[in-house]
Amino acid sequence: MDLSKVDKQYKENLAQAQEENEILTKLVGKVTIKMNGSKKN
Repeated sequence: MDLSKVDKQYKENLAQAQEENEILTKLVGKVTIKMNGSKKN
């Protein structure tokens, strides 16, 4: 097993997971804002 290939794959997977996390965090924030806004009415 070539460690440099494993390291590269790990870093690519990590970067992809971080991008997905940012997208999901933004979506959760939008939903939370909408829910909090609707509770005030």
